[in-house]
Amino acid sequence: MNTEKIKELAKILNREKLTHVEYSMGDERIILKKEPPKQTPQLTGLNPFAPAAPAASTQVNISETNLNENIVLAKDAETVNSPMVGVFYRSPAPDTEPFIREGSKVKKGDVICIIEAMKLMNEILADKDMEIVKILVENGQVVEFSQPLLVVK
Repeated sequence: MNTEKIKELAKILNREKLTHVEYSMGDERIILKKEPPKQTPQLTGLNPFAPAAPAASTQVNISETNLNENIVLAKDAETVNSPMVGVFYRSPAPDTEPFIREGSKVKKGDVICIIEAMKLMNEILADKDMEIVKILVENGQVVEFSQPLLVVK
């Protein structure tokens, strides 16, 4: 079987949001499996060796989009979405200052929060210079993949 066929099957798996694809032709058989993300319980601690994950910003093009607590966004507002399933933390430890507050201005590469996933603390970095308009999740809250965490401009 050629690699193009395998790549095509992998694209179908991702595009259709499938977790399992099987393909067979003659004696050849391919099985592709993708494990869904698992939620983790809230844990404490900080792993300073955890790799940094870039934050994903999504442009909001609708002038009045309601999010949590009926927040109305301007045309230039964006959301920073969770790059993974895990527990959201605003600071590196319970007794320290948060990385950000509403109204904070951050530079590209600054740590904006931590998402704990599978007992690893993942620092989420700003993908560009931005101002924090609204924090949409509570400290210690479990977040889903692509869930809006912050409103920024």
